[in-house]
Amino acid sequence: NPHQHAEGGAAVAMAGWLLRRAAELRRDFTWREAGGSLGDLGTFVPLLVGLTVECGLDVGTTLVFTGLYNLATALAFDVPMPLQPMKTIAAVAMTDPPMDVPQ
Repeated sequence: NPHQHAEGGAAVAMAGWLLRRAAELRRDFTWREAGGSLGDLGTFVPLLVGLTVECGLDVGTTLVFTGLYNLATALAFDVPMPLQPMKTIAAVAMTDPPMDVPQ
């Protein structure tokens, strides 16, 4: 079936691209990069605690999906995800009582 062959080729191409990107990231990763990647924790952790207490946010799920999202943006765009939009969302969520997790 030609359609299945095309899907298989796309999957192989995607796997090759991911392997190349992972090799590039390993090659370029330094201690300076590692330190910089932890810079937003001082803002992210208090926001996460506040959202957990005020809105009942699940910490485990939030950490897993935030980490996966950051890895995906690093692989795709080679740019770190800024924390500024999260600050705004957290401020609204903590100050507006009717807002809950599904929102």
